[in-house]
Amino acid sequence: MINPQLGGGALLDLGVYSLTWIAHVMRALNTSLAKSTVSSAMRKHQSGVDEQTTIILSIPHDNNEVHCIATASIRVAGDPNRKGTAGPVIRIQGRKGEISIFDPAFRPTRTQVITHDGTFEEHTWTYPGPGPGSGWRNGLSHMLHAEGEGQGMFWEADECAYASRDGRLESRVESLAESIDLMLVLDEVRRQNDFVYPKDVESTAFPLA
Repeated sequence: MINPQLGGGALLDLGVYSLTWIAHVMRALNTSLAKSTVSSAMRKHQSGVDEQTTIILSIPHDNNEVHCIATASIRVAGDPNRKGTAGPVIRIQGRKGEISIFDPAFRPTRTQVITHDGTFEEHTWTYPGPGPGSGWRNGLSHMLHAEGEGQGMFWEADECAYASRDGRLESRVESLAESIDLMLVLDEVRRQNDFVYPKDVESTAFPLA
């Protein structure tokens, strides 16, 4: 987490989750992170990596601007007591209302939609798996999911398998261009905050010694 020789820090470990949600929303608005103006702030750990980073993106859309805030931290948690009692970790706000998405951001199980006319909808989402009674539990030791409930990452594994089978070089839902857009934002944040990894980690030469 904090070793620069292993690419440690909050930004590259967790920041991509925040930016991915923004990328999804921008795609729905037919725009992309490639058009972003990036501002950022970073708090460094004594090891040299970042322990907390905040990113503000201004993205042109329909003769206006969309403002997006992405944060990443190894010091604070989205759901401190791990009981689902914290507020949303993702809020998507627009002229017609708000969508709230609750922790964990990479595998949300609860959402709320509040519209301008006062309509309130709450949804609970489950993930496919062997189901109750299977005796099987997935997740980390401190954050096991409900019995028989999957992690959700099998969708990624399936897409990789389908791409390999079909001879595709990219996903049908996540383009290589979007991956590059994400990396360009991460690189710009590191540039603004003078965050450089050791030479061997930064090197694009292959193979490494």
